[in-house]
Amino acid sequence: VIIRSNRFLWAAGQIIHVIAFSAVYFLALNLITAALLLPHGTLATDGWGKLINTLSLNDLGLGMYFDIPSSTVNLYSPLSAFLMNYLLDIGLATFIGLLTFAINLRLHKMTGPLVCGAVLLTDLMLVNNLDFYYLSPLSLARLDLLDPTGTTFYPSPTYALCFYAISAGILSVIIMLSVRKLPIEIATEA
Repeated sequence: VIIRSNRFLWAAGQIIHVIAFSAVYFLALNLITAALLLPHGTLATDGWGKLINTLSLNDLGLGMYFDIPSSTVNLYSPLSAFLMNYLLDIGLATFIGLLTFAINLRLHKMTGPLVCGAVLLTDLMLVNNLDFYYLSPLSLARLDLLDPTGTTFYPSPTYALCFYAISAGILSVIIMLSVRKLPIEIATEA
């Protein structure tokens, strides 16, 4: 494919592919989830509804844990939470995809997934360490760790989106520079 086009266009196509695939994947995931839940729910215009508001505060004595943070319910409307979460998911997937691609261009093929796995595990090591939430890509994709009001030490959603955009730009430049020096190996079919 590189021989038929040039290296720059091939790399640009790969970068666009990573971004587009991230967007389509999370759109499909959200549409399938909505389709499965639609028969059991209603479209409310007055907020989250009584059940989700209650579950965000306690477990109703059921002994089950519901991952519905009260901060998310209090700070976001359902539509804004969905859209923000969708954008953050695209940002995280794009970051991971471009990081894997950039590392695999420069190093051994299995190095990219290993490094990205380590980057994602940093979220587990950062519990209650606010200084590093600003640098953890997985933490920046969690609405419960973002502060849209700016009243806490947590990063803002704007910071998270800017982090992903700037990271994608930097990784894209690294990829473009790496592709210029990439040797073309033509394999013959046996």
